[in-house]
Amino acid sequence: MTPQANYLRAVFLGIAISVGVAIGTLTPQPAMAQADLGSVSGVVTDASGAVIADAVVKITNDATGAVRVTHTNSKGEYSISQLLPSSYTVNISAVGFAPANKGVSVTVGSSNSLSAKLAVAGGATEVVVTADNFAGVHLEKPEVAAVIETEQILSLPTLDRDPYSLVAFSGNLSADPTAQVRGVGFNISGSRSTSVDILLDGAENTDLYAVGIAQTVPLDATQEIRIVTSNSGAEYGRGSGAVNVSTKSGSNGLHGSVYEFNRISTLASDGYNNNYLHAVDPSVSAKPRYTHNQFGYSVGGPIKKDKMFFFSSTEWTRIRSAQNDIAVVPTPQLLAMSAPEMQAFFAQYGKLAHPINGATFTGASSAVQSVFAKDVASLALTHPEITTTPLFGQSIFQYAGDSGGGAPVNQWITFNRADWTLSQTTSMFVRYIQESAINPAGYINHSPYDGYDTQ
Repeated sequence: MTPQANYLRAVFLGIAISVGVAIGTLTPQPAMAQADLGSVSGVVTDASGAVIADAVVKITNDATGAVRVTHTNSKGEYSISQLLPSSYTVNISAVGFAPANKGVSVTVGSSNSLSAKLAVAGGATEVVVTADNFAGVHLEKPEVAAVIETEQILSLPTLDRDPYSLVAFSGNLSADPTAQVRGVGFNISGSRSTSVDILLDGAENTDLYAVGIAQTVPLDATQEIRIVTSNSGAEYGRGSGAVNVSTKSGSNGLHGSVYEFNRISTLASDGYNNNYLHAVDPSVSAKPRYTHNQFGYSVGGPIKKDKMFFFSSTEWTRIRSAQNDIAVVPTPQLLAMSAPEMQAFFAQYGKLAHPINGATFTGASSAVQSVFAKDVASLALTHPEITTTPLFGQSIFQYAGDSGGGAPVNQWITFNRADWTLSQTTSMFVRYIQESAINPAGYINHSPYDGYDTQ
């Protein structure tokens, strides 16, 4: 084994020991519902339609080599549940009959029907596959759902590479522009955006305070997304609909990716407000600028063939974005006419970081009269110049805000997962995600005065 492989093995074994292990016991008879795991079931018969009891059904994970074996019962029925999303090869054999082989794709949370008619040894073999997801309607359970698979995830367009945004490609839902942080941004089957159950690898992934997504993952670490839009089962809890993101695991082959996505304001259109600001003050950019960069990698492979696997993905997001703002502030002339206490306050706390560079308003201006008519009339008795003196002025400036490319941020998220197949009936995996996001000064609060911008 190479030094790099030894290093990766040591890292992921260390994570498994130090962070803790999430164990999922895979048994032929499911003890409780698992929203992230799939199943394969069917009936084995001979050419005449008579059931075959005690036939051996072996299902092999094509990616990891993990094998599950079961036998048909007295009615010729078999069921293998709690299967990780992947491509499988099903081998069915019985004494005196020719074996049958068939591939089946188990998607996240799916129930798949695969029945077989076995010919006598030396004869022809016929495998009849009963599809369970025609038009999104599953025959094994009443739910209506759609699955977005790996190829679609990597091909479909997204603005910010958020896997949950791909929910838009499902049916029976509508976008909810008011749900910026609630649910996944969609009304599913006419319900409120907060009525959706949000899952990650079958476990609850809801921020209960905002009723939104608690933890996201890099798009390159997402294997499949299942959107249940109607008749969801008890395994999905309170939600009238469900969105379940399944993450990738390693396989016997070494695979990876390196990528960068870029969006810039040069290719975006301008707006009326920006054109106006530029006309008032040519020093202000007619179009706020932004640059949105997302780059990262993913890599997965074996630690020990057929037994232990790793997958790692890290993504960095760098968004530089500026937005225009207009603040109306008191002029030095108005402050000079103010009380000493007011002058002292502004001398200490009111230093303009962005000076007046737009329109000014005198005491006779309609904008001032509409608010301060009585005050102006009173002050004019002792300060007649108030009607011709600029009292307020526009401070037009740019701050760190979202101008179309997303909130300005320095962000990174790292995803690491290790899987271990202990036996035919037991497997375990550990998943570790860490994220950091820092917004620049001025994004949370911004002001024309110095010292009030917060990050």
